[in-house]
Amino acid sequence: MRLWLYPDSVSVLGSAGLLLLRLPVGAAFLVHGWPKIQNPFGWMGPEASVPAIFQLFAAVAEFGGGLLLIPGLLTRIAGAGVAATMVGAMALYHIPVGNPFIGAPGQASYELVIVYLVCGLLLFLIGAGRYSADRFVFGIPVEFQQKPTHWQLMYGSRNVIGGRVVQDVTERLEARGNGARNQAADKAVFEPLANATVVAIAQGDYGFAIAMFRECYALAREFENNNACEIHKGAMTFNVAVAYLRANDFAAAMHYFELAQIETQRTTADPGWGIYDSGLFQQNYWNILNLFEQQQPLPLYNTFWATTFGAAAARDDWGHLSDHSKLLYVMLNAEGISFRRLSAEPHMAVSDSFGLAYWNLIADLTRLLETEIRFRGIAGGGLQAQILYNVLNSPIAGFHGIVQGAGSLNALHPVNSPATFNAHFPAIRTIISDPAETRERSIAAAAYLAGITRNQVQHQVDTTMLLFTDRAAAVFTAEVLLCLCRIDAWVA
Repeated sequence: MRLWLYPDSVSVLGSAGLLLLRLPVGAAFLVHGWPKIQNPFGWMGPEASVPAIFQLFAAVAEFGGGLLLIPGLLTRIAGAGVAATMVGAMALYHIPVGNPFIGAPGQASYELVIVYLVCGLLLFLIGAGRYSADRFVFGIPVEFQQKPTHWQLMYGSRNVIGGRVVQDVTERLEARGNGARNQAADKAVFEPLANATVVAIAQGDYGFAIAMFRECYALAREFENNNACEIHKGAMTFNVAVAYLRANDFAAAMHYFELAQIETQRTTADPGWGIYDSGLFQQNYWNILNLFEQQQPLPLYNTFWATTFGAAAARDDWGHLSDHSKLLYVMLNAEGISFRRLSAEPHMAVSDSFGLAYWNLIADLTRLLETEIRFRGIAGGGLQAQILYNVLNSPIAGFHGIVQGAGSLNALHPVNSPATFNAHFPAIRTIISDPAETRERSIAAAAYLAGITRNQVQHQVDTTMLLFTDRAAAVFTAEVLLCLCRIDAWVA
C-alpha cells in the first residue's frame, strides 16, 4: 500500500514539474470547494436534480482534494476524486445542456473541466513526486532503501554497452552493401565489437565478450544470407577465440582460431595462411608462455634441453611436430597453464574433479608422444614398447641401455600394474629431478615414465594411482611429458 501511495519512480525534474502543477490546481479546487463545503448536501440549490449524496461527494472532492494536493498528501486518492468529480460534471451538466468543448467569449464550455480531468488523472497515475508530504509519510526511509549493488550497476552498464555495440554494427552492416569480402573494410564494420571485446577481455569479463560476439556474428550471418554475399569475419572470430582461451574453454578457443584461419584464407585467397604462425597468435598465445614462465618456471625443461621454456622454445617444439599433433599441443599447453594456476586454489589437492582434469591432461600428452614417435617410423604396440625396444638411435647418449637391459630402469623398476606404478614412481621421480644424476639418465628416466604412464592411463581412470591421489605427482608427470614434446631432441 505504501508503494502505491508513493511510487518512488519520478525523477527530480519530473517531481519539480508535478509540484508546479499541484500548487495552482490544489489552490483552485480549494477556492471552488470552499463555498460548497459550507452546504455539502445542497450547494446546487433546492431545484437541483442531482442527488444530495453526489453533491456531498463533489464538495468533499473539490475542497478536500485541493487541501491535499497543495502539500501532496494522499495525492493519488485526491487526484482520483478530482477526476471523478470532473467526469460527473461532464455527465450530469455540460453534456446534457449541450455546452461545447471551447465556447465563444462569455459562453459556457467544458474546456476547463477537461483540463482539470487530465490533471486529476495524471496525479492519480504517477503520484505527487519527491517534493511532497507523501514521500515523508509513505516513502521508505533512506536508511532502509535498497541501493543498487556494484554488480547491478555493472550489469546495467554491460547491457547499455552491448546494446550500443549491436546497434553500431547493425548500422554499419546496413551501410556496407553486398560487395565481396574485403578484409580492411569489413574489419571497420565490426570495429565497435572489436573495441568492446578488447576492453571486456582486459577486464576479465570473458562472458560479456562472448555474448557480444554471438549477437554480432548472428547479424553478420543474417546479412550474408539476405544479401547473397560474404563478409570477412576473421577479426571477430579471432577475438572471441582469445576470450574463450582466457576463460579456459580450450575446445571453443581452438574452434574459433580455426574459423579465423578459414575466414582469412577465403578473404586473401591464400589456402596456406596459418593462424598459429600469425603475429596476433604470437601475441595472444605464444607470448603468454613467456609471462607464465616468469611466474611459474619449468626448471626441468632447462635441465633437459639447456634452454628456458617460453614462447620461442614452445613454438620451436610445435614446429617440429606433425600436423596430427600440432593442434593438440597448443591445447595441452593452454590446459597445462590453466591447471598450474588452479593448483594454488584452496582444496585443489583433494579435489577429485581437478584430479580427473590432470589425469586427462596426462593421457593426452602420452597420446601425443606415441603419435609422434610412430610418425617418425618407429613401430611398437604402444608408447612403452616404443621406448623400451624401438627407440634405438636416440640423440641422447646411451638412451636404449638406460631404459632396457641389465641394470636398466626397466630391470630395476618394472611396472605392469597400478600397484607397481605407485611403488616405483618415487624412485623414478628422484632420478628425473636429482641434480646429481646425469642429464642423459634423467631424460631416459623421463621417457621411461612416459611409457609406463601411458600403459596405466590409456584405458581407464584408476582412483588408486598416485597420478589421481597425489596432486604433486600428477603435476610433476604432466611437466615431464610437456618437456618430452621436444621430440626430436630425444627421438631420431
